[in-house]
Amino acid sequence: LVSLERAGTEKLRVYYLKTLNELKSQRDNLKKILPDNYEMNEESKAVFYSQWYYSAIRLLVSLKKFNSTKELAERCGLPLKKTQLVLDFLIKNGLCIEKNGTYEIGPLNTQIGNDSLLVTRHHSNWRQRAINTLDRSSDKVELFFTSTAALSKEDLQKVKNILLKAVENSFEIITPSPSEEVFCLNIDWFRI
Repeated sequence: LVSLERAGTEKLRVYYLKTLNELKSQRDNLKKILPDNYEMNEESKAVFYSQWYYSAIRLLVSLKKFNSTKELAERCGLPLKKTQLVLDFLIKNGLCIEKNGTYEIGPLNTQIGNDSLLVTRHHSNWRQRAINTLDRSSDKVELFFTSTAALSKEDLQKVKNILLKAVENSFEIITPSPSEEVFCLNIDWFRI
């Protein structure tokens, strides 16, 4: 920003503006600030992000009490056969590991970039799960918040920066945390 202000020529000013915009774009890419990405091939991504339960089962196996097919099926409300198919997929793709008839989680995180055609489906799956959870929620640990706001263009970027920092700060806690519960984080901040 200082270099931009001090730029003596229009060519130099354009260069610094371009550099600044690239830095802003990188900052807004959540995939770059979240730890330990695991890249699947496109076909596997299409399957994994097609339904919420692929990610849910993968995370649930990190809890000691959910490491059998039956326990996972009951927790997710899925048929036993479907749960086994999901587990087979997760094992085949290295996202879960089977040891002595029980399951463990594989790599820490999988993310999908905003540039993927699958990202809308992924977000929709989890938003729908959040809506379904509203009907049964009495858990004081869960948080549901909806707000609409009118604000200046300058302040909307400030709010977006706060939310991005909150995600980054959350993963600094989540990543080393031992697996005891599985939760979903949805943050919706969009122009109406």
